[in-house]
Amino acid sequence: MEVLTDKVKIYAKKFKEFDSRIIEGVGVCYRHSPTFRAHVNSPHFGETRGWRITWLWTPHVKQYPILKFVGPLDLGLYSVRIDGILGQTDISKFVAEARTISMFQEYITATAEFIAELLHNGDNSWIHVNGSSVEPALLLCEEYSSTFRAIRENGRPNGWDIVKLWTNNPEEITALQEIFPLDIGIYCVRLDSIIQGIELTDFGKQLEELPAFKLFPREVMRFILQILSKRF
Repeated sequence: MEVLTDKVKIYAKKFKEFDSRIIEGVGVCYRHSPTFRAHVNSPHFGETRGWRITWLWTPHVKQYPILKFVGPLDLGLYSVRIDGILGQTDISKFVAEARTISMFQEYITATAEFIAELLHNGDNSWIHVNGSSVEPALLLCEEYSSTFRAIRENGRPNGWDIVKLWTNNPEEITALQEIFPLDIGIYCVRLDSIIQGIELTDFGKQLEELPAFKLFPREVMRFILQILSKRF
């Protein structure tokens, strides 16, 4: 756990402060997800490669210190979901343990606060994006992520059971499902960029040209609102 703490402190330097409470949540993801372990243990951990994708939300990431409670928990949660899809972990066992840890509930609250701050600041160019085919975006994610290629070729059900972390009725949460598996593709690219040391400069330029990527932050906003209305 000491090594994990040291690694997450590297991540936290982006916000010039570190809150040790996040370690408990990250630790559960680390135990249950081989993908997240590979991500954290990579010599590239703490580099800004995958961080470029956060520009889908805002180019002013450092203005939002609340993100210290969002990342790297979002990477951990998606790692568990990805490994569940690939049959490399049992999401139900993860959920059973994670439900006992308050940090995962704070993650939802922190994400809601981040979105509220974006809207207040007018930092929300993504909110009015019209529906667009996600297939070109999926193909771009496949190009940059071997993990996503494996999911597209061999993936099992969509790992939606992870939503049971916040509600007993995950079928009532419809946000993100409309763009699936684009959200998975985005996180596969983020994770593989660190695990494999992949440069994402060209990827970042190309995603700006594909409106479908802007659907992701809007769907996350819908997801958070739905969870807040349904969670325990």
